[in-house]
Amino acid sequence: MKKSRSKLASSLAARVPYDVSKPIFELNSVPRGRGWQGTADKLNDKKETPDGKLDGLLEALNEHQLAGEKLVTLYEASDSVMKAMRAKLKSATVSTGPLQEAYPFLLNETELEKLPLGQPVLLAIEEFGGGIGAVFGSVRARRERVVLDPSSFADGTANALSIYDEVVGLKLIRHQAFDVIWIPGSGDYFDLRVDCPRNTQADIARGSQMIAMDVFRKLVGTDPFKKPLNLFPAMKAMYDDASEGRVVELAFGTTTRSIKQERMRLSGDCLRDELYHKGGKEKLKTPVKPYKLSLAYTIDLGGGVEAHPEVNLHTTRRVAENPNPQLFDALIRKSVGLFDYDYVRERIIHFA
Repeated sequence: MKKSRSKLASSLAARVPYDVSKPIFELNSVPRGRGWQGTADKLNDKKETPDGKLDGLLEALNEHQLAGEKLVTLYEASDSVMKAMRAKLKSATVSTGPLQEAYPFLLNETELEKLPLGQPVLLAIEEFGGGIGAVFGSVRARRERVVLDPSSFADGTANALSIYDEVVGLKLIRHQAFDVIWIPGSGDYFDLRVDCPRNTQADIARGSQMIAMDVFRKLVGTDPFKKPLNLFPAMKAMYDDASEGRVVELAFGTTTRSIKQERMRLSGDCLRDELYHKGGKEKLKTPVKPYKLSLAYTIDLGGGVEAHPEVNLHTTRRVAENPNPQLFDALIRKSVGLFDYDYVRERIIHFA
């Protein structure tokens, strides 16, 4: 892989949430700074980050592109279909272009402005985790709310806006996305992993799934996206297993026709054991049937370093009340790399 301190620093900052980056730097024995700007300063300093540390950080960047912040759908396929797709990927060729030439680094904001939105290109064929994956890159935009200062406007405009307590603007922020379709060497399910960074609108994530599926069909010459794994049954099974992760968000309906929505991410505790939750649960005549569940895990990465990935299985009460409720997407957040992503993936399959 190519080495460039400045590109490595800017790519990590653009790709990895700062609160998720801590294990990456601990595993590579590299100090972080205050925020990404301070960390970038340390990465660009050879005394703080010797040359020998760059390969490990670059590998961590690549792993996060393959497994970090993904909206995941698992599809069932036969051995023959899996084998045919693996063969197609091994013979696939990657064309040239700005995204391909930069990979595994990310383009900066100025470079992204020159490229069209929403047109995925094949960046690489990567073999990892005992399987093979097609990595697609594209430029997307997400809306961010920006609070504006009315006093910064021209006099007439500022006066007109003075009646409002807050003035907010919507800004489209371009970012580089990595979508991965991974075919395992063995097993019943392959992965559609669509990039879903924080603050991504649901319609953009769903649209990105459709586009990724379409380009993959053309790449392998077949349509393998026929039987997604229904994850809805996994919600109750994972909630009921007291040893399974830490429940940090939960929503369910009750026999009294009320809706309960609970969150407890900051305390480090589990909602299963929270006093008000336990007290209310004991009064119910029927078991809790979640339609929204978030589980956090603590995973040992070695050397005393821990990862804290989170799986979100979210749908609506209306879906839950159907005779055959279905949920096909799992949002896996805060995974550091392939190891903790694979752990969460296997837990989902186990309970589904």
